[in-house]
Amino acid sequence: MTDPSLCKAWHRTAQARGKTKTILQMELYGLLRVISTLLLPTYVFQEISNALFIQKKNLPPGPNGLPLFGSLITIRHRTHQSIARLARTYGPLMTIKLGFVNVVVASCCYSRKGVRACIPLATDRPAVEETAEDFNSHIFMAQKLDSLRHLRHDVVKTVVEHVVEAQERGRAIYIGGIVFSTMKKLLSKTLFSADMLDPASDATKTLQVLNANIMVLVAKPNLADYFPFLRPFDPQGISRKNRVSSVA
Repeated sequence: MTDPSLCKAWHRTAQARGKTKTILQMELYGLLRVISTLLLPTYVFQEISNALFIQKKNLPPGPNGLPLFGSLITIRHRTHQSIARLARTYGPLMTIKLGFVNVVVASCCYSRKGVRACIPLATDRPAVEETAEDFNSHIFMAQKLDSLRHLRHDVVKTVVEHVVEAQERGRAIYIGGIVFSTMKKLLSKTLFSADMLDPASDATKTLQVLNANIMVLVAKPNLADYFPFLRPFDPQGISRKNRVSSVA
């Protein structure tokens, strides 16, 4: 039989170890809270100081906005109208602060040459320009587009036949699906002179769903874009959902 005194000693030792472990965990959590409490305000104060006291060099004029939020609250509704009103005050090229991020906004009346003259570094993208030049020279050239006119005619004819057939049978028409299928066919035939995906295949349906999900995620405002210190936390889960859609 086991000695009762040994059992009691073992039990007391286990309790002491558990209490010690709990105390260490509490101290660790307390230390993490203290570090977070010290670092986060320091970072926020630094960003506010940069926004308020450091002169924005080589940037167009613009509204100062509110501390921390900038002009986010001002332009959160009907962004295009809010920016148009600000452009009447600050001109066609202005700087708007969204959270901790400076955004340069150019009105449509402002020429591309003017934007390049004011912010040459932001528009100096040789890779993008070379790609656009290749597309204009080899794919979207007038002669090339004219040679593919019959392919576009076939795509439009197929869409019209599909709509007429659905109307005769009394079926509902999903406009989003028709638009997606038509654009896919046009791009596929323009680039490859053939339809690469069968409209009725599961791959096309999956691609349509993924495309819709990505468009929703891209259009959704992400707080982490305006407050960089939130990026590691991804509070809205947008980055995680984007990664899932990209992998799928």
